[in-house]
Amino acid sequence: MKRIATALAMCLLLTAAGSAYAQQETFTWTGASSTAWNTFGNWSGPANEYPGQDDTDDIVYIDSDLNSTQPGYSTGTVTVDTIDIDAHANGYTVELTVSGGTLNTGGLVLVKGKLAAPNKTATISVTGGTFAPNSMEFYGRNHATAGHAFGDFDVDVTVRGAADGTVDTTIKGYVDFDIDDSTTVYLKDVVMDSNGADWEITGHSNTGVSRLCMYTYADNDQPVSFIGPLRIEVGGCP
Repeated sequence: MKRIATALAMCLLLTAAGSAYAQQETFTWTGASSTAWNTFGNWSGPANEYPGQDDTDDIVYIDSDLNSTQPGYSTGTVTVDTIDIDAHANGYTVELTVSGGTLNTGGLVLVKGKLAAPNKTATISVTGGTFAPNSMEFYGRNHATAGHAFGDFDVDVTVRGAADGTVDTTIKGYVDFDIDDSTTVYLKDVVMDSNGADWEITGHSNTGVSRLCMYTYADNDQPVSFIGPLRIEVGGCP
């Protein structure tokens, strides 16, 4: 009887562990129904679900243009683990637009242009709502006019980062930021590695000041690193 009870307990433990592990699911954007993030018909992956609907550790890939639609997040609150906005993976121009609601990540948001011909770009566009990534990587092609990674910000965005001084924002190659009037983008624990490329940071100062603030966690001494040329056309930070 004792052996049976022990075996049953081990079986239940393994089942529980297996269930916990199985909760991390992968979703890939297809845009088959519309541009809406919260429509499960726009994703391949678990049936009748969209990323962040039931779990906070989903993995999201936006790397195709199968139906000539790109995803938009506009309502509700979800948290996912990672989001890959990746033009390089399959050779499509890709973009995620956040216009309302709250979209959080517990891990990395990758914005990656195509690193070889033809010219395909990747963009994160935040026009409204709240976009709160834990960490970000912008990775553009080492080319003056092709394969760039873009950040288009009309509202304030903060990369939350971890409280341990690790790198939370990485910027590689040709990366373009467009920051709207009276908008501040906070990038935490930044490493910028151009590999001989250039960064273009454009602000709009018609009615207010656009700011790109790069800072480190208050309780550590990790500096912001700049490798290669940097062109800044925005106002200073408070």
